[in-house]
Amino acid sequence: MKPFRPIERFLAVNDKGHLTIEGLDTVVLAERHGTPLYVISEDRIRENCRKWVKAFTSRYPRTEIFYALKANPLLAVCRIVQQEGFGFEVGGPGELYIAQLLGVPPDRIILNGNNKSRQELAKAIEIGATINVDSIDELRTIEEEAKGLGAMARIAFRVTPDVRPDDKRVHPELWTGLRESKFGIDVKSGQAYEAYEMAMKMRNVNVVGIHTHIGSPVEDRQPYRTAAERVMEFAGRLKKELGISLGSINLGGGFAIPFKHKEGLPSVEEYAETITSVVGKKSRELDLREPRLVLETGGAIIGDTAILLLKVGMAKETPGVTKWVAVDGGANVILRASQGWYTYQFVTANRMLERSTETVNIAGPLCYSGDVLARDRRVPKLAEGDTLAALDVGAYTFTYEFHGAGSHPLPPIVLVSGEGKDEMIRRGESLADIVCRDIVPRRLLRKR
Repeated sequence: MKPFRPIERFLAVNDKGHLTIEGLDTVVLAERHGTPLYVISEDRIRENCRKWVKAFTSRYPRTEIFYALKANPLLAVCRIVQQEGFGFEVGGPGELYIAQLLGVPPDRIILNGNNKSRQELAKAIEIGATINVDSIDELRTIEEEAKGLGAMARIAFRVTPDVRPDDKRVHPELWTGLRESKFGIDVKSGQAYEAYEMAMKMRNVNVVGIHTHIGSPVEDRQPYRTAAERVMEFAGRLKKELGISLGSINLGGGFAIPFKHKEGLPSVEEYAETITSVVGKKSRELDLREPRLVLETGGAIIGDTAILLLKVGMAKETPGVTKWVAVDGGANVILRASQGWYTYQFVTANRMLERSTETVNIAGPLCYSGDVLARDRRVPKLAEGDTLAALDVGAYTFTYEFHGAGSHPLPPIVLVSGEGKDEMIRRGESLADIVCRDIVPRRLLRKR
């Protein structure tokens, strides 16, 4: 893993040798708010949003970017992204509720999911959101619900272009554009074509586009090129044979999070060039009149904007075998570290300039052996009370928090900006919060 390289003003090291985020001392933040503690940079979120918009619209002006809410559904984060002009891609009733709560216009909401309930579908139809239809069964259900509401459902079909991974670094479960995936309708067998034919005959659906999502995190550009080519060619066939002119081509997201310790990841501009060059070329070749290009990105926007501060507790060493260092947050607050799907970089926030190091395994506090955040990491010799920081943890961490074995409260989250402020955007749970929704039947309260 490559060494940490400070980024001016966002992440740096102060004269005390402490890690800072937007100029604020992380050791002070940990003392003020307690640990585990998530810290998110507002300025970094805005910078990333603007970078993505510029990269795509400068190459293909008819690009619209939707924020994948599942990456980080915090209201304050969503509000920042909304202010930057993004739409919202939602994947369930809670996310749809958040989008409505924020006042997102219906034409800026896309509903995804492989098993949407009738209630979700009815709400999306009622407000006028676009539904990415995942199956022919779902199409029939949408027609029924729209008819009952006396409304017109806006739909696109999620199709699987069968883009197979060449990148062995990506976990197999995270590839979603394969024929055998649980998501989408197969193109190769003719099912996707059949779905569009059926929709054309329905009175209560309006076909507005096509959608695909090939997986996450995709660390190579070639799969996007292949997916874009196949989707555009299929769109051309729909126009030629069925007379369907699709208004939008949605190529999903899944772009690799720009982890600071990884070399060779494509830049935003490289992703943009790959995708827009195909869409532009195929639009001209197939006479598709430059449809709207839609992207649904979450992790690449929010991933590198946050850190997780953890306090070191007990350490133990088996001579000649390994040394374990335990911290106060584990899989309960950063699940994907223990799953091995993401590899996070850890630094010692209170001793950033120390050069002597040792190799350790970093364990969380949960009562099961899989609660391991990192193995064989070189860090300064750690002692009880030291502060570790996990970097680039903004995406798919808050989404998967849980109390875990031992019933640990969920941690607080603060937002920082270049103005030198730290603001609480989610309070940490108390011990009472853990059981606040439990109900004990009255009969169990009586003495036996």
